[in-house]
Amino acid sequence: MAVSPPLQNRLDLFREKKKSAIRENDVAVQQELKKQRDRSTYNESLEEEGPKDDREYTLQEWKEWAQKKGKTKGGYKNLDELAHATYEKEIAGLANKEKYAKLKEGGQEDIEGMVQGLQEASERRLKKRRKEPVESNSVNEKNRQFNMKLEREAKEHR
Repeated sequence: MAVSPPLQNRLDLFREKKKSAIRENDVAVQQELKKQRDRSTYNESLEEEGPKDDREYTLQEWKEWAQKKGKTKGGYKNLDELAHATYEKEIAGLANKEKYAKLKEGGQEDIEGMVQGLQEASERRLKKRRKEPVESNSVNEKNRQFNMKLEREAKEHR
């Protein structure tokens, strides 16, 4: 297949640009790998030296360290104190302690009120039972309603 000369020239130009870009990329990759190796050997040499002796620190390093420590100091010596303070703060916000103490103590009127409430509930249940006729083929209220529905439908089809 024949390609026109201007098109062929453009293709050649693009091929050259591609080769040039690949070469430049290879050079950049090699430089980056060299930097990484240099950093790695530097870090290894630092690790081999070990920690500095207190006498080897400069005055500037001591000041920076003290300033850094001063920033991190909070109002609490350790995490246990912080956790306890946070717990107390959250509990204080949950409920009124005086009201809770009164409720906890209770009283005779509270007991009588509870007894009266239970008696009223019991009476309501008994009244409801007296009103409903006892059917032998119903297990519960829903079953009774379903049986009544079946009876109505059976009457319609007769």
